[in-house]
Amino acid sequence: MKRAFNKQLLVVFLVIIFISGCALFNQSKYDKFTHENFAFLKAPVIKLYESYASDEISKCFKKYIFRKLDQFHEYEKWKEGNENTVEQIVLFKKMLTRHFEERNNLGVPWSEVHMQNKLNNVLEAIDLMLRTEMSKNK
Repeated sequence: MKRAFNKQLLVVFLVIIFISGCALFNQSKYDKFTHENFAFLKAPVIKLYESYASDEISKCFKKYIFRKLDQFHEYEKWKEGNENTVEQIVLFKKMLTRHFEERNNLGVPWSEVHMQNKLNNVLEAIDLMLRTEMSKNK
């Protein structure tokens, strides 16, 4: 009888260890690095859009932002369950490209009001990416 009890105790103990071990392998989708990347993108985006209201477009900020977005895309596309973040990066890059081409083809600076409207839209997109990342399991 004592042996049967010991076997049952051993089985229960092994089941508990197995269940707790599975929890160790459950990887979180939230990534602090991704969140920081999106947050740190705001300042150069603001500088770029401020240049759209001036005579000279800041091409160095444009290059920096697009290079960073390419890096973010490469980093994110290989993470499992990250399709939404990858799609948001692609859409965000298309938005920035559209705005850049609009300003570049116009040939004259945007008005301050127009620049602020476009900038607000872009900052809302960044905030949406941040909220998406924060909503993931931690």
